[in-house]
Amino acid sequence: MGLCLADSLISCNKFDGVDLRFRFHRWWSNGYCNGFGWDSQRKKCLGSHSVGLGGNISLSIEEFMHYENGNPEPKTGEGDRNTSGNGSVMRNAAVPIFFHKDMKAALYYADEQSRSTHQGDEAGECCQLMTFLIVTALQNPKLKKNDLLGLLGKNFKVVKLEKNQLKYQDPLKTVVQLCCSEGDWKWKDPAFKYKKSRAESQPGYVGSYAMDAVAMSLHCVYTTESFTDCMLKCVNLRGDSDSVSSVAGQIAGAIYGFKAIPKTWIYGILQWDRDMFTLLRAYKLYKYAPNFVGVPEELKTDDPISHSQTAPGTKGRLGINKL
Repeated sequence: MGLCLADSLISCNKFDGVDLRFRFHRWWSNGYCNGFGWDSQRKKCLGSHSVGLGGNISLSIEEFMHYENGNPEPKTGEGDRNTSGNGSVMRNAAVPIFFHKDMKAALYYADEQSRSTHQGDEAGECCQLMTFLIVTALQNPKLKKNDLLGLLGKNFKVVKLEKNQLKYQDPLKTVVQLCCSEGDWKWKDPAFKYKKSRAESQPGYVGSYAMDAVAMSLHCVYTTESFTDCMLKCVNLRGDSDSVSSVAGQIAGAIYGFKAIPKTWIYGILQWDRDMFTLLRAYKLYKYAPNFVGVPEELKTDDPISHSQTAPGTKGRLGINKL
């Protein structure tokens, strides 16, 4: 689904929720952008059908397929504001890359892409939290890991509180706790793993809740000093480890850069991506990122994080010259 999001942004040269939802439908029903395109044996047995569909996304795709009059909405109507599985955070990477020159737009469209499948406020806020970290890392390549993570309890928390000062509700409170490594999400604690009661209620699947997935990922980034160590630690937390590791990989990748990924891991991916289309997508998302996108009029403010602070001609984390 992350590749679907990348393709939609590249093809439309903007965020288009309806186009994105159509690509999600094609992914699930026709194998578009899944990992089995080169697996001839699997096609013989199981066809091109994708795997790994969560409950929230399943409902949103089913809804999209049955819109009357052929006029689907860009946001799902399934679920409610507490529907915050990890499906939208695990696919979010393309948004901060594409909108890395415009923080305000990046934050806005991170929430929009989340709401294409999840109505949950926490899922959208977690996508924005990740986007804040990734855009900041791309704009400031020399920023140290702990300095970057330290911004969560300062800049990001302040932005979220100002935005929601008239509707300070529980979902925002929990995300502020996550930013500050408090409450159930003390990810800076070396002994942190995940909330025990949630692990007991979801045996083998802890991390499927967006807040847990992001907290577990932040913990792995914070307590390790390399991309490799971060990913190995995250995978071995178990639970919903593939999804949680996808979240950790997005954050760690923005911090350490492409060259930090072990070559053996890259070769493992390339056997299923022989034309290197995944790399091409990353290049296009970054290279052709719009300078300024803007957001709906009612969201415009003069807060300082809405503009890129990276000087022209410098290099970002992807190693590509900014024009």
